Amino acid sequence: MEKDFFKEKGFSVIEVFIGISLAAVFLTVFMVLMVQAINVSKENTKELKARMYLRELIEIARDLESSDWDLITGCSPYCYFYEENFLWEIEDNQKESLENNSYKRWILIEDVNRDSDFKITDSGGVSDDNTKKVVAYIEIMDNDGSVQRTSKLETYIYKYD
Repeated sequence: MEKDFFKEKGFSVIEVFIGISLAAVFLTVFMVLMVQAINVSKENTKELKARMYLRELIEIARDLESSDWDLITGCSPYCYFYEENFLWEIEDNQKESLENNSYKRWILIEDVNRDSDFKITDSGGVSDDNTKKVVAYIEIMDNDGSVQRTSKLETYIYKYD
């Protein structure tokens, strides 16, 4: 009496091998996708923090717009603001390091010119001492200390008498 292996019930070695191979491929793809998702999430978090730090600089400038105009005009060519005894202070020609040098930020205050229609112009016109252009910069640093990318935000502030 001979056994017919093709009519036997159960799994053959080839079927088990194919099942394990497919599981390994799916598991590998899943792990690669998870690692990529984690990396994207970290980069998004870095970018979100950078945007918040930039907005903070702009908000400081807007606060000083009404409370201490002379401090704003004393920033040259670039600076950063820091809080001391509940007042904003200025540090000239410096970049502020944040989160163990993961970010470096600074602010640039520029004079503004206006044309004959009193519109802001990049060249020519008359200097407007009551308006300043504020440009906030941030560098997002790599782990090795090199600059990964730089972002900026711009706004105008006005002196109200």
